[in-house]
Amino acid sequence: MGVRALPVKDHILWSIFNFVYCNFCCLGFLALVFSVKSRDRKVLGDIYGAENYSSTSKTLNIAATFLSILVFVIIFGLLVAGVISVHPR
Repeated sequence: MGVRALPVKDHILWSIFNFVYCNFCCLGFLALVFSVKSRDRKVLGDIYGAENYSSTSKTLNIAATFLSILVFVIIFGLLVAGVISVHPR
């Protein structure tokens, strides 16, 4: 019996969410690309390559999520402070 490797997480759902909702400076798209590459490497049996692409995808997903939340908080803060205002027509 050989040693079984832990399954590599490809973060595909998180990447799709970031691509659709939190695509800050195309980071969500890049995360999706690396998630798909990770899944392809996993199917081919290249665990090292899959882990490498998965790690990159995770980092890009964290950056996209954080920066999108940061922009939302800044805009909300500026609205509350009255620096910017929205006037309906």
